[in-house]
Amino acid sequence: MARALQGALAYSGFTFRFLEYFAMKAIPAALTLALLTACASSNHKIASSLPGNLHYLSSSSPLACVFEKMVIEAGKESKSTWNFWRWPNRIETRDEMSQQGEIWQKDAGGRIFYTRLFYPERVALEYMPGDLAATGVEPHWEQLEAGLLDPRQLGARLRLLGKEYGSGLNLERYAGTLDGIATEVDWLPSLRLPSRITKRFPERLVILAMRDCRELSKTQTQPLSSQELDSYRHIDFSDLGDMESDPKVQRIMELTGSHHHEH
Repeated sequence: MARALQGALAYSGFTFRFLEYFAMKAIPAALTLALLTACASSNHKIASSLPGNLHYLSSSSPLACVFEKMVIEAGKESKSTWNFWRWPNRIETRDEMSQQGEIWQKDAGGRIFYTRLFYPERVALEYMPGDLAATGVEPHWEQLEAGLLDPRQLGARLRLLGKEYGSGLNLERYAGTLDGIATEVDWLPSLRLPSRITKRFPERLVILAMRDCRELSKTQTQPLSSQELDSYRHIDFSDLGDMESDPKVQRIMELTGSHHHEH
């Protein structure tokens, strides 16, 4: 089941999220350099295009953010919505394109639990810390809090190009290469969130841009309620291999890439 867990976790977090839709391909160094040069020479003001209420927010408050995901490939453009909710010890996301989501929770001892949500099937697939550790997956809470990228890459693999100030906020602009993909990030240090991520694949452009972000108590974009989540069918990831005769489980295994009959 190790490959199944790795496949499932390829879905979670934006650093891994691109793997769900696109195969990673190396970008020639010359192209990467050209992209960095173009980004560095750009003089447009990013901060002025941010949602206007962000400077009222605190990074410690429960937040609800809405991002627009845009993919441009072969001259065609597609858009979808990605929702992100953050509490001090809980992260929840919902991807409208795949109709799937995720919940990450940290207990008082620092252990991290993961639940993958399948909305049409009304299934919650649960991963214990041992499931993560068994495959060498070590999620970092700082990365999960950022929702869309690993902040440890900022200033390391992603080079700081400049800083801007607008709409009452500081914004930092980074660019570089992650996993062979030219990547640009507009980062909001006060919220510990990106406002925009651009990934330039050889044959496609993928952009995730913040469209709205507010305190959870002041938004209509709500996560699953406890009552609704309790109504889902809860399945332990470690039990999947023993439930292959169940049609709904078969569907979940197809979606997670775990239908490989390893016995």
